[in-house]
This record gives sequence, C-alpha cells and structure tokens, in this order.
Amino acid sequence: MNLLYWLLAAPTALLAGLVIVMNLAGRALSQATPIWLSLLMAAVVIGLLVWARTLGTQGGRPGLAVLMVLGSWVLFCGVMLVNGLMHQKVWN
Repeated sequence: MNLLYWLLAAPTALLAGLVIVMNLAGRALSQATPIWLSLLMAAVVIGLLVWARTLGTQGGRPGLAVLMVLGSWVLFCGVMLVNGLMHQKVWN
C-alpha cells in the first residue's frame, strides 16, 4: 500500500506544485477560475498529501493515506467543477 500511495501522491504533488507556480507567475487555470481559488485548492491538496503521508508512515494506515490522496483529487475537481458551473454563461 505504501507503494500505491507514492505512485498516486508523487504526480499529485507535482501537479499541485505546478498549479501554484503557474498561478504565482500570474497565469490563471481558466478565465472563470480566480487565481486565489486555485492557489487555495492546490495548497489544500498539498496539505492533505502531507497529512496522508504522516498517517501512512507514522500511523501505520497506508490504506487511509491512499484514500486521502484520492479524496484530494475529488475535492480539487469538485471545487473547480462547481466554480466553472457557477460562472457558466450559457445554459441550454
């Protein structure tokens, strides 16, 4: 399970770091997504990854750590989806 955690967490952390660097450089993810929201969500994802690593290594719960990584994906995607739907201009 530790290997699965690292296989999921490493690319997730890389993407969250890329979002932070991109936003700090002044480039938003999209027209509808404010920079503060994507920065906040990327920081939350990294925080969840750190918490999951602590649970997986020191707490002896690698399965819960994997679920937390997957939960961080769902949280990030959910917030971005809701934000995009809230700023949708055309509703058919």
